[in-house]
Amino acid sequence: DNSQDVDYAKILTQIADASDGTEDGILDIRTILAGTEVQRAVFSATETVFNEESKDLDFRVESNGNTHQLFVDGGNDRIYVGGGTGSSIGSNKFQVQNGGATISSFANDSGSSQLHFIKSRNTTVGSQTIVNDGDSVGGIFWKADDGDATDYNNNVAGIEGVIDGTPGTNDTPGRLVFYTTADGARTNTERMRITSTGTVGIGTSSPQTTLHLEATAPILRISDSNSTSEDDAVGKIQFYDRNNTDLNAEIISGTGSLADLILSAHNNRAVILQTNGNTERLRATGDGKIGIG
Repeated sequence: DNSQDVDYAKILTQIADASDGTEDGILDIRTILAGTEVQRAVFSATETVFNEESKDLDFRVESNGNTHQLFVDGGNDRIYVGGGTGSSIGSNKFQVQNGGATISSFANDSGSSQLHFIKSRNTTVGSQTIVNDGDSVGGIFWKADDGDATDYNNNVAGIEGVIDGTPGTNDTPGRLVFYTTADGARTNTERMRITSTGTVGIGTSSPQTTLHLEATAPILRISDSNSTSEDDAVGKIQFYDRNNTDLNAEIISGTGSLADLILSAHNNRAVILQTNGNTERLRATGDGKIGIG
């Protein structure tokens, strides 16, 4: 090579610890890359490192059916499993293609495998900077090919965990938000959320009660798919006391002998009709008396 002696590849060995009984060795594999010697792999006593010098070098493991069964894209800092060709879909750092992922636990204990999403405002792993209200902590989003967009950024549905309030030490309020995509669109629309206070909103991002439904002329439907008798109740709304032991009242709809809408007060309580907020107009007492006005 231009009258020079060039070592195109080297395998170097080194003694790391020569102490009797605790000997350690180092194996260093190097090649020439663009005219410069670079370290490709190092095997030491504590680790095995590929591409220690952070060159734009890929790492590929081939299986019987895939040329890129495990593929590390050195230039784009991504890892692919089952990639086939190693091509990228989106910008996520870890991608599984042409298959699924299983998280399992086989242990004689009460624990289970978990998937954790961790969010910090600090840019250094192991350091702490508190998150802010509204920060997304993690999400699962489903996307599909629309035959046009090459980034496959066409949303179908999603679930997201978000900080829901002012966080502090040992205080990280959160909400869970559910999304779907309407016909004719490719971006998600929020459909339901569970807030940090436990309220559930369907069609609203600010639920004011335990269950808050909001839409144009909203309808809440209760259907019975298992009625076997004409005298079966089709549906009930029941009200229990705070200990969840005594049934105080219920609203019943049914067929046959229960064909009417029934307002039923238990434990000798009265049924009261009010208008204008809290003005009593009619009362049916527990012993059967009727009072109007």
